Amino acid sequence: MKPPQEVEEMELYAWVGRDELNEAGEYGLKHGSVPAGMIPMVSVHQWKLDQYWDQAERQAWAFGQRIYLVRFTVTKVVRGTKYGE
Repeated sequence: MKPPQEVEEMELYAWVGRDELNEAGEYGLKHGSVPAGMIPMVSVHQWKLDQYWDQAERQAWAFGQRIYLVRFTVTKVVRGTKYGE
C-alpha cells in the first residue's frame, strides 16, 4: 500500500554528533533534556529543536564534540504496519 503524500514529503530535523562516551566515536542522534525528560532530539519542526540549541552548545563545550542540526528528507518508505489507517 502506498503511504500518504504527507509521509512521502516529510522532513525530519535532528541533532547529530559523535558519541562522546564511546571509543568508536560513531555519529548518531544526540539527546536533550526537555519537559518530558531526556529524549533524542528529532522533530518534524526545526523551530522545536532551535528552542533548545543553547543546550546543544553547552553539550558541545562540555564534551568537546561538535553537534549539527541536520535535515533528513524521505527518499524511500521502507515498510508500513499491517494495521491502522
